[in-house]
Amino acid sequence: MKRLLIAALGLVAGAAHAQTDATRGQVSLDGRFTRAPFDGGVDATGTGPGVQVRLVRFAPEIGRVGRMVGLQLAVGYDRLNLSAPPATRTGTPNPRLRFDPADSLVVERWNWAHWQRYYRTQIRTLIKDSTESAYYAADLRAVQTVRLYTASVGPTVRLPLGRFELTGSVGLAAAHYRRELYLDERWTKTFPAVAGGYDFDYRLHNEAPDKLGYRLGLDAGLHGSVRLTSAVSFTVGGGYRRWAKRAETDLPLANWTSADLGFSVRY
Repeated sequence: MKRLLIAALGLVAGAAHAQTDATRGQVSLDGRFTRAPFDGGVDATGTGPGVQVRLVRFAPEIGRVGRMVGLQLAVGYDRLNLSAPPATRTGTPNPRLRFDPADSLVVERWNWAHWQRYYRTQIRTLIKDSTESAYYAADLRAVQTVRLYTASVGPTVRLPLGRFELTGSVGLAAAHYRRELYLDERWTKTFPAVAGGYDFDYRLHNEAPDKLGYRLGLDAGLHGSVRLTSAVSFTVGGGYRRWAKRAETDLPLANWTSADLGFSVRY
């Protein structure tokens, strides 16, 4: 059994030696879908598409280790849409103002000066001061997105198996983020005195100031590829990223997972 294991390892190492002699590096382009739950008391989850470019450099001139172990630099862009479950409403709701408590909490926590000093009072005044001849109704929804520009660097190891290849990587990661919020407002002004009644509808997006910052963390990835030609491979895999905790951050992400699909080119 021991001899068989040694022989199998020898065959794998021989295959790696034969297939990676001429490969000094590879470039991969991945489309990915990311899921990132929030922490820090914010009950929300970010999901959305992204793209990633991975650059790997090997050093075959230093021997077998240099042909199988390399250095990877990855850069990416992700756009996450944030969603939160509806909150339980307390008290008697105003039938003319629909504003989910979870969305209201998001807006209040944003520290949006225009909202706090003027706009929330203006909304309540319009609803309250409506008359029988003309009255307002509003449907407000908070829409959040996060744009992440990421980079990571670290070692990568590959294991060729005929036309197939497994690649694993770990690295240090950094991200610059832009967190965006706007109120999707749908207003109706009703004129019941007009014959048959008349509704004037309009819609607007009321944008809050963006929140900018950065996060640091560790990431890991595992990808499998199948060779289509001598230079081009089809790749599939996934990644996991753990963000370092940071007090008073405007982006309380704990971690994220992603599913990747793309192509790689050897040179």
